[in-house]
Amino acid sequence: MSENLGPEAPKSAAFFLTEITKFVQEIAPNITSSQMDQLKELKKGVITANCQAIRLVQENCQQKINVYEVIEKNSRSMVETQQKIIREFKVVMEQLREEVMMLRKEQEIAEMLDDLEKELAARVI
Repeated sequence: MSENLGPEAPKSAAFFLTEITKFVQEIAPNITSSQMDQLKELKKGVITANCQAIRLVQENCQQKINVYEVIEKNSRSMVETQQKIIREFKVVMEQLREEVMMLRKEQEIAEMLDDLEKELAARVI
């Protein structure tokens, strides 16, 4: 049956169940109305089950989307936090450089004062 449908045929459960119903009517022309009703109920059951399966797949996909959105949000937050830490680190490093420069100047001044004190002490003697 499916080889007669062609590649562009719909792939839904309802389509195939309708085709099955037509096929059953062709091969069993004496099918009773009770049997036809059972076939229709079976068709409804398959369509309902198919809809439930689709809904479950959609829910599963939505859950995965939600997880990926949380992961993306957390990743962005981590990147922002990392960038903030890097900025703060650069500020602290600059402050330390300035402090080192001040300490070097203080050291130079202290050495100059020591030299001056030694020179003055040498002159006094």
